[in-house]
Amino acid sequence: MTAESATPESVTAIRSDIEQHRADLAASVDALAQKLDVKTKLQAKLVELRIPLAAGAAALVALVVVRKVRS
Repeated sequence: MTAESATPESVTAIRSDIEQHRADLAASVDALAQKLDVKTKLQAKLVELRIPLAAGAAALVALVVVRKVRS
């Protein structure tokens, strides 16, 4: 199909197809960027680990205080 023989409907369909492919490609690039973002993954993991770590530290402090009081 040449530019001269393209109908307005086919041009519109091609443009729509290109827009869809661009959106799909952008979504794929975003997903890859997210998978490769090590800094953000590590920060999220640290936040996830801080809660149990803080609870464990509080329990340890409480245990030390209880032992000090009893002795």
